[in-house]
Amino acid sequence: MNDNYNTDRFSWQRCISIGHLYGRGIKKQLIIYSAIIVAFYLVSVLLISVGDGSDRGVGAYGVITSLIAMMLYITPVVFASRDTTLMAQLPVTPLEKFVFYSGYSLAVYIVLGFGLWYLICWLGGFIFSVGNINTFIQNFALSQINAENFEFGPIFFCISTASNILQAMLTLLTSLYVIFTSSRHLIVKCILVPVVYVIGVGLISGIVGVILGIKGAFNQVAESNTLNPDQFVSDLISSMFPVLIGITVFLLIATLIVGRMVYKRLQHPRIA
Repeated sequence: MNDNYNTDRFSWQRCISIGHLYGRGIKKQLIIYSAIIVAFYLVSVLLISVGDGSDRGVGAYGVITSLIAMMLYITPVVFASRDTTLMAQLPVTPLEKFVFYSGYSLAVYIVLGFGLWYLICWLGGFIFSVGNINTFIQNFALSQINAENFEFGPIFFCISTASNILQAMLTLLTSLYVIFTSSRHLIVKCILVPVVYVIGVGLISGIVGVILGIKGAFNQVAESNTLNPDQFVSDLISSMFPVLIGITVFLLIATLIVGRMVYKRLQHPRIA
């Protein structure tokens, strides 16, 4: 039997064919997203240059990168417009649907959020004095503390990277679930997904950070009768490492749960 119609096994050809139905929307989304990222980059360079590398300019950079992340988190909105009758006739399996939708969303997040951004920063470094923003921000952050007290090994880097990817995947899958279960106010609901997540994680992390900070301050004062700011921050970051591991495990479990929910939703023939 022709592989195009043999739904007993996975077919990349059928999987990719789903994208043809959204071709115009995907092309428009990629162009708009790329233009916005370039514009945000130029605004970041301008604000940092005007602020002469001050906290205000760096803070503005943080806001802009957060807005870019929010934009990428709602990538699945491109799938909001679909012909359910045509979808019902499409010979694709739920797994092929899931791979395409989640794969495309994550690919856009990685390629544009990391690939395009780092490429622009690298090229900008040859044009503007603060063009390589990532390097500038990193050096600025290290200049505010005693870098000798901080050692971020490969384990910390790997867990932090895994946490970021899982965070993106969880948010993207949640947006997909909203797209395939709601019929009204899809864009608003998709925007609320990352907003609620960021606020929730921010509150939890803030509370944990305050508790650990107070505990660390009391311990340091009890041991030396003084509070060394650099040592305090170093101890606080070290104590947050187990918290980072806990958050990563939570994100993994939540991603698997939401992923299964999306997959079950895609088993409906008219959902594609």
